[in-house]
Amino acid sequence: MPMSEAKRDALLEAVSFNSMKNGEGTASVTLRKGDIGDWKNHLTPNDWERVDKAFEKELSNVKLAAPLRPYHEY
Repeated sequence: MPMSEAKRDALLEAVSFNSMKNGEGTASVTLRKGDIGDWKNHLTPNDWERVDKAFEKELSNVKLAAPLRPYHEY
């Protein structure tokens, strides 16, 4: 059954960046704008090393993660 226009509009509003950023709905999430390279303002080299280690531990054998490998190094 197709989704009604009203239901579609409500869904689009619920998953909008502003709605999630303002904590609306039931999910608790943390969002930020995500400018290119902005991670350097939020992650120290030590933080990034922890990300690299977690990536290797959890995703090293996952084929779907292989294209991300070039991007996970500081």
